[in-house]
Amino acid sequence: MQQKNEHAKAVTVEPNASSHWSCWPDPKGLDDTELLALIDDMTRTLLGFLEPDDADILSRADLQGQTIAQIAYETGRPEAEVAKRLRAARQSLCRFVVLTLAPAGRAC
Repeated sequence: MQQKNEHAKAVTVEPNASSHWSCWPDPKGLDDTELLALIDDMTRTLLGFLEPDDADILSRADLQGQTIAQIAYETGRPEAEVAKRLRAARQSLCRFVVLTLAPAGRAC
């Protein structure tokens, strides 16, 4: 995945109280459309790492707001299977987010 350099202007580097340098997004440099685009891009990228059926179930539940019953009906799967796959997909997505956002050398 290629990083979008137009968002680099939104990051400032300042010393913090413990005299270490930290990078924090400057809220004045991001508007809602930029932030939503970044979140959407990250979500789509991370969903791409899931099994396609699990990504579909997660997308239907969390992005489209479908219930487990609706997903089961539309996919022809038992509700118990949908619920199990949804839990597993959420756990995997959570791990991907943690690994993506963890500072270098500090991931799990």
